[in-house]
Amino acid sequence: MARPQKENGYTSIANELLEAIMRVPLPLYEWRVLLCIIRFTYGWNRKEAHVSYTTISRFTGIKAPHVVRAVKGLSARNMIRTRKGREGIIYAVQKDYDKWLFPPEGIPAQAKSIASTGNTPLPPEGMAAPSKPLTGKGQPGPKERIKDIKDISLRERLLKETKKIFPALSSIPDSIPDERLDFIIYKVGKGEIRADAIKNPLAYLKALTVCEAFPPFLEREARREKRRREERERRKREEDEDRKAIESRDYNAEKAREVIKKLSGGRSCRTFTPSDTSIRVI
Repeated sequence: MARPQKENGYTSIANELLEAIMRVPLPLYEWRVLLCIIRFTYGWNRKEAHVSYTTISRFTGIKAPHVVRAVKGLSARNMIRTRKGREGIIYAVQKDYDKWLFPPEGIPAQAKSIASTGNTPLPPEGMAAPSKPLTGKGQPGPKERIKDIKDISLRERLLKETKKIFPALSSIPDSIPDERLDFIIYKVGKGEIRADAIKNPLAYLKALTVCEAFPPFLEREARREKRRREERERRKREEDEDRKAIESRDYNAEKAREVIKKLSGGRSCRTFTPSDTSIRVI
């Protein structure tokens, strides 16, 4: 029997905004996609979040093509804002409900076709999980594997990191919310909690209380990636400077050889190096 508890995580949303959402005549799929976006933004105490189409499809049970159509419908109604981020599309809820657009009053002409399409009945198979094209050996092709890596859900990433902390933990039940997993990953990463001192990780996670605000997993990942990128750029600059220094030294040495050869009337001369303090023509 399901026993959801607020202590296991909750989504905080202003009553005024919730009441405005309750009044809008949205198609069913757009409703569910909007709720998913609210869950990944306000549910994590964030104003915006990156959520892939695959993740929305997995959480709502809607096929990915229909998710794309629902997102376009919500964007056309100006109920959500989207922008391109490093990891993909970043979503945010348009809190100013006075800016929402609904026909026939003022919805843009280019968006009418999108909005009307959202009201078209969808086939029953629209609920099935999206299929993946297979190679001859029955495995996803290279492009599909790359896409899968990019579209891995936040929950799966948190589970993977948690199992790295607790290798003996074979499985983590869905009743343990993402916030707790993220919190333990954050605390162990900072060294404030010793994972090896926890004898029963599952019981510990079930009893864990998130008692402070902390930067979410994706934000920490973005910071780490920024530091790695800056480090790669620093190393490249140093390599370029070293290469230029070597090229400059070799160039100066070659020019010195040409001068000596010219002064000696074309006769051979000993090898010149930058450390030479004197030049002697032979």
